[in-house]
Amino acid sequence: MHRALEDAAIEKEQHWRFIEDANYFKDAIQQKYGDIDFISNTDDLQRLLEVYRVANLQQELKDSTALEHML
Repeated sequence: MHRALEDAAIEKEQHWRFIEDANYFKDAIQQKYGDIDFISNTDDLQRLLEVYRVANLQQELKDSTALEHML
């Protein structure tokens, strides 16, 4: 019961429902980042985030943006 109340408070804070809106957000993430079905735990998510961080760093370097802005 306490967990449900905590989850409800977090849902209200973030303005979305974890279970009811999950498919909407999964579709939006797939449209932005491609296939994410391989993500099954936080390690997989961390690897994906690292890939995008490096890609963004490469793009910033190509755009001649100072490296200090990326740190």
